[in-house]
Amino acid sequence: LVFYLMSVKGAADAAKAAVMVSGLEVGGFIGGTLAGFMSDWLIRSRAHQKAEGHVGQRVKIVMAYVAATLGILAAIRAVPAHAGWLQWATIAGLGFCIYGP
Repeated sequence: LVFYLMSVKGAADAAKAAVMVSGLEVGGFIGGTLAGFMSDWLIRSRAHQKAEGHVGQRVKIVMAYVAATLGILAAIRAVPAHAGWLQWATIAGLGFCIYGP
């Protein structure tokens, strides 16, 4: 990701690209925590329905994260090279989605 930011998105050097990549970990922490809370909530709210089970509830969250990952990948490609803060935010979104489930 660092090399992509340097060669395609115009990051000045590896240090600036590494700062942008830090969003991956921040987003991952938030995404993982939220995925756990959401899947636990789904399991508790549908405890009376035995047909899907616990795994079925977690898969719903995973599929939502996969769909969001596709959108984030498109957003990373579309973000202009001069919008550093927006690049950081989209990379944080990628971390949110891929580390979440």
